[in-house]
Amino acid sequence: MKIFGLTIAKEIYMTVIIIAVAFFLEKVLKMMVKKTFNPSKKHKKFDSRRVSTIRSLLCSIIKYAIWIFAILSLLSVYGVNTAALVTGLGVASLVIGLAFQDILKDVLAGTSILFENWYAVGDLVKIDSFTGTVLSVGLKSTRIQAYSGEIKIIPNRNINEVIN
Repeated sequence: MKIFGLTIAKEIYMTVIIIAVAFFLEKVLKMMVKKTFNPSKKHKKFDSRRVSTIRSLLCSIIKYAIWIFAILSLLSVYGVNTAALVTGLGVASLVIGLAFQDILKDVLAGTSILFENWYAVGDLVKIDSFTGTVLSVGLKSTRIQAYSGEIKIIPNRNINEVIN
């Protein structure tokens, strides 16, 4: 291809196009998520902390998905067999998923806790036999501080019953 009298290889201009589209798509989708999940808006079901958490989680998912797709597209432009690569990644993710079952259970339970609004930071809760104030709620664990000052970190997969 000739641009301004210069011959440019297909790989070069396709690389520029793929990277530009990925940047543009990431910015547009993140802007849409940020406008949809705006913590200053009054959402009926969620408070501003939950909306911020959901917004940051969705923005992160968007970023990684777009850039993984862009990298696979770039590899395809340079002649790498991406079908075999994706198949290999699928098998590797299955092995990793089996190896990290407990972590995945924690993350799924943490997501459920956040979406179902079981408790929030500052709430007084009783989980199993431990009573205290929630210091932090993460995707992997919950930190609770008792009146005596001791802090208990509970993996989210172990939280079955909550008295709030």
